[in-house]
Amino acid sequence: MAFDWTYSDEQGRDIADIPPGVHQISVKRVMYTKRDGTPLVSKNNEPVITLVLEDAEGRQLLDRLTLSDKAAWRLKKWLSRLNVDAKALNAKGLLLADFLRPEIGKEFLYAKTCWVEVTQDGQYLRIDPLKEEDGKRRGKKVEAPPAADTDDLPF
Repeated sequence: MAFDWTYSDEQGRDIADIPPGVHQISVKRVMYTKRDGTPLVSKNNEPVITLVLEDAEGRQLLDRLTLSDKAAWRLKKWLSRLNVDAKALNAKGLLLADFLRPEIGKEFLYAKTCWVEVTQDGQYLRIDPLKEEDGKRRGKKVEAPPAADTDDLPF
């Protein structure tokens, strides 16, 4: 059978449904591997996790976080904006690599909410987690979806 090269916009649809602007989101899922089960890695072969973010309207957006010393500031910013207590992380003695463990993602990232600013940068969307007061002042006044029951998580 020959390969079908016919393209439709629906086939090329990215998960990025959340339009530019300020939105309240929740972390719907944390991904650690590709569909084939291989770990997510950056161009420099550094470990990566992907946050699947969702707004109150069910629209989603992905943000990839590289777990390296150079890029650690992004994960720190996300944790801060998701109101994760840095003292609790320090008390547990967590390392950057610990965020590759699903139970850590479940405890510190999953179902947490915050405000983000989504901006268009060429063909890419940039996602900047905001302080709560900035998000409330600048954002759409819609509540994030309720957190799911963590006992039913697939990871």
